[in-house]
Amino acid sequence: MYCSKCGKEVKADDNFCPACGQKIEQEYKFETRQDEWLTGTKIGEKISNANSSPIYENATIILGVFSIFCFLMNVLGIMFVHLLGIGLAIAALILIKKDKQNSGEFSTVGNILSIIGLTLCGFALVYGMFIGILMNT
Repeated sequence: MYCSKCGKEVKADDNFCPACGQKIEQEYKFETRQDEWLTGTKIGEKISNANSSPIYENATIILGVFSIFCFLMNVLGIMFVHLLGIGLAIAALILIKKDKQNSGEFSTVGNILSIIGLTLCGFALVYGMFIGILMNT
């Protein structure tokens, strides 16, 4: 990194140029506080890649948990919410696939939760169809 005033090389953690005293502007990408939980970065921390795997990892875990939650809500009697759970689980699996393509790794926890959510919601769909057929005959 170089000073914008005199052109001398400065260290990345310097606040002022040691040669001329010019204030050094740090090259940070700032995240909002509400995005901190998703990206895993603190305010003012340097971000190397906007599509890094912590974003996908947290998102897939959240989507997997919500897909399981949708199944539980269906069990409690809220109709058709299992369809939302299927969509959330599929979205999580798509994110896992993108993460694996980008970084070569993926969230194991998110993958397991998504598969469990997809399986449970798929079971609720088949069970609901089976009960619907029995009720109409």
